[in-house]
Amino acid sequence: MPVGEWVGPIDSSFGAHYVRVSERTPAVAPQLAAVRDHVVREWENERRQRARNDAYTKMRGEYQVSIEAELTTERR
Repeated sequence: MPVGEWVGPIDSSFGAHYVRVSERTPAVAPQLAAVRDHVVREWENERRQRARNDAYTKMRGEYQVSIEAELTTERR
């Protein structure tokens, strides 16, 4: 969108909007040192989730579920 001009309507999940871009800043990739804690936290969280899912899959493999037909009873 051009800087300084109103553009629209632009549809979103909240409705239709007119948008004006006031300025642009070029994207910059952050240094690893700036995002290291976040990256480590996300990596550890993914490892935990994978280990939990693997454990659940292993546990489910140790059980067999069977559903028997419902028994009918006679009323007197």
